[in-house]
Amino acid sequence: MAYSFKLDENLSPSLKAVLESAGHDVKTASEQGLQGAPDKKIADVCKSESRCLITADHGFGQILTYPPETYAGLIILRHPNPRIQNVVSMPR
Repeated sequence: MAYSFKLDENLSPSLKAVLESAGHDVKTASEQGLQGAPDKKIADVCKSESRCLITADHGFGQILTYPPETYAGLIILRHPNPRIQNVVSMPR
């Protein structure tokens, strides 16, 4: 099953290729001109595009501000060393 994701600007753009190679539809915040955009703007775009946001921004974990049931998904990476090599090689 393929999913639609938006990668926040705080993640390595190389993660896009990893997700696309698994058959997913991926857009980055940067390629859509959302660099430096407020979190609310990014959340609104994700909602309008029905995309799951993948981010390292812990602010998206505020469930009163970003109620999970109103989004296609919010994935907040909390890796202690969030370089792409470490995130991709995480045990499954």
